[in-house]
Amino acid sequence: MAEPAAPEPVRPLPGRTVLLVALLLGLLTGGAVVALIWWVNVSGTLAGARLDAVRVGLSIAVGGGGVFALFLAWRRQRSTEADHLQRERTLERTLEQQREVAADNNRDAVERRITELYTKSAELLGADTAPVRLAGVYALERLGQSNPGQRQTVVHVFCAYLRNPGVPDEQEQHVRSTVQRVLNSHLQGAAAWPGLDIDLTGAVLHDFDFAGCVVRQATFDRATFRGRASFRCARIESTALFQGTRFEDHAEFGGAFVDCSSFDGARFAKLAVFNGAEFGAVDFTGTAFEAGAMFRGADFQGRAVFGGARFDDATVFDDAKFHDLASLAGTVFLDSAVFTDVEFLGPSTFRRTDFRDDALFGGCVFHQGTDVFPYARLDVTETAAKRAWPPTWRLVTSTDTEIPDHEGRWGEVFDTTMSDQDA
Repeated sequence: MAEPAAPEPVRPLPGRTVLLVALLLGLLTGGAVVALIWWVNVSGTLAGARLDAVRVGLSIAVGGGGVFALFLAWRRQRSTEADHLQRERTLERTLEQQREVAADNNRDAVERRITELYTKSAELLGADTAPVRLAGVYALERLGQSNPGQRQTVVHVFCAYLRNPGVPDEQEQHVRSTVQRVLNSHLQGAAAWPGLDIDLTGAVLHDFDFAGCVVRQATFDRATFRGRASFRCARIESTALFQGTRFEDHAEFGGAFVDCSSFDGARFAKLAVFNGAEFGAVDFTGTAFEAGAMFRGADFQGRAVFGGARFDDATVFDDAKFHDLASLAGTVFLDSAVFTDVEFLGPSTFRRTDFRDDALFGGCVFHQGTDVFPYARLDVTETAAKRAWPPTWRLVTSTDTEIPDHEGRWGEVFDTTMSDQDA
């Protein structure tokens, strides 16, 4: 609400103005008395009437003087009120300035205190003994919990600690596990620290549990996961990078949501599970799946690129859905590849994809593109491989050929409906 305007200050009344008003009242009074006496003489009234005329003239003088006195009293009161209001406003401005100065001093004190706590906590985290380092972990956690503006800094410190190279002993591994657990506890649930980024580039992580965590961005490039790595139902709202990452044990991404991700050159040594995961754009170029991969019911909402990926064990994409480009060009499936009931809403290609074992595409629906399977590997009879192409698609074995840089003999796969239309 706007502050009301201050009244204008009352200017002092000059002495000559007062003298002029008194002279004017005297002249008016004298004039009134003379006029009344003249009227009495002209009308022949008695002397009592003349006295009354004088009284009336004097009454006019007294009344005029009273009115002027009232005017002077009003001016004095108005001046007093204006002066009082001015003093109040001056005092209020002074108090407001004092409050601002006090608030600034308080903020400075809080920032100094935070800096001191941060410095001491960081020093504890860098101590030589594990118990002292644990004290530093919990001190930083309290700092972040009490000061939301410092949470990203605290997370950066935790990530930097986990990125430290070297082979940890048993006590140091306990400290690192504690850091991982503290991170997990503040990145999930109703009390999670929102909108944070994590950077664990090159870190060696043991039994990493990121299940249910929510972050804005996550970087795990060239990281090594030893023991099980769980990203189940995690939510990464921006970019997730796993380029060159090594998963030495079971990796679980079931139910996770990642807006934009890259697993370029990643290696999964054990089973990788992405069942029910939701991806925006995702890149698995050159990824090695050495012990099977499960993408059952996965939802690929953006471009999905598996170019040059290698699947050494059974791979399942049952009931998955690709909304945009699905590129498995040059992908190698050394074991069975199951794409039953997969829906390809955008363009898709399996150009020069190498199926060494079962290739099951029963119930698949391709909404765009006629050049989905230009070639398929033929010389896999020793494995008694099964072929279940999408409806109306046929492998023409009479046109077998060799493809540069690709082992074995290859046949062409055609959509018979398109062939009939051409005929």
